[in-house]
Amino acid sequence: MACGTARFPWNWALAECNRQVDAGLKPNAASLKKAFTAVKYQEFPWLADIHRDAHAEPINHLGGAWAKFFKDCKEGKPAHAPVVQKKGKCRESFYVANDKFKVNGHASMLPLVGRVKMGEGLRFRGKVIGATVSRSAHRWFVAIQGEIPER
Repeated sequence: MACGTARFPWNWALAECNRQVDAGLKPNAASLKKAFTAVKYQEFPWLADIHRDAHAEPINHLGGAWAKFFKDCKEGKPAHAPVVQKKGKCRESFYVANDKFKVNGHASMLPLVGRVKMGEGLRFRGKVIGATVSRSAHRWFVAIQGEIPER
């Protein structure tokens, strides 16, 4: 469910971005995120059932996609504007920040999912920053991001 939730804010922000550009405005990821946050629980109450990271991070990714598009245009490279994400046609994933994600040995704790067994424990000692949960070939994977101190 969080993957569909991650797809929804991307598509909402893309439509809002297109609307603002048509009105002569210059939207950015921060303003889109603020606008979405202001209306998300009133207009889309089902989002309250999903942790906030799953519907906050996609708007940041959309901002990065627009930045890459404009950079490629400026440099004369082939450029592709961000498009609507459709179920089954895009990478299904969502981000979980470190305050909502825990790793304990060979298991991780995901919000609303609970304990998930990992194939192997962490190979580093350091601070867990977050994780990206993704689906590939009908299997789920957790990519853990960490900060490792220098030796």
